[in-house]
Amino acid sequence: MKRYPINLENSAYFKVDFKEKILKIVEYNIKDIDQWIKGEVDLDIKDLSGHGTSVLSIIFNEIGNLFDIKFYIAKILDKDNLSNSICLVEAVNWMVNSIEPKVINISLSCGYDKNIDRLYELSTIAKEKNIKIFCSANGYFSYPAEFDNVNTIGDLGLIRHRVEKTKVDYIVKDIFIKVYKSGRWVKEDMCTSYASPLALSEYLRRLEVF
Repeated sequence: MKRYPINLENSAYFKVDFKEKILKIVEYNIKDIDQWIKGEVDLDIKDLSGHGTSVLSIIFNEIGNLFDIKFYIAKILDKDNLSNSICLVEAVNWMVNSIEPKVINISLSCGYDKNIDRLYELSTIAKEKNIKIFCSANGYFSYPAEFDNVNTIGDLGLIRHRVEKTKVDYIVKDIFIKVYKSGRWVKEDMCTSYASPLALSEYLRRLEVF
């Protein structure tokens, strides 16, 4: 989506190096991103799986041309859409305590482990700072979707097929959605990963969804 006028601000990349047993965090400023958009440098925020690009494209398509919105990217997924819970925790920490945006979208989740308590603490800090977190609901218990301090977004498919009675605060009823994927705009079936940024966009448009 580099050819579209998306206002990208500071961004960051989070990855666990299991061989060295360290968490790698790389931050990029506006100058870095501008050079990346022009093709002058290659940054680690490049979306290898396409998931983040599709999610961002929904917000851009819904309201990106209507308001002066600044986007901040926290990349944690690899080319196989895999990551580690500590990357999610540190990405949310960066957003909540360094960036402090008005809203955060999290179109992913993970099962419970020792890092989830810290994720809940950060979600609480976000709420205290009046930062609204939107995240995708799941058919099984996962986090941060189950937290009481985030807005958990589902779709009709999830409601019909979820195995466990998981938390859902708001249901997007659209069946299809337009997303940017593999270099072009396409119509895709709705899913919770897409429902979350759509609900976030509606919140920003209306100023209040819930």
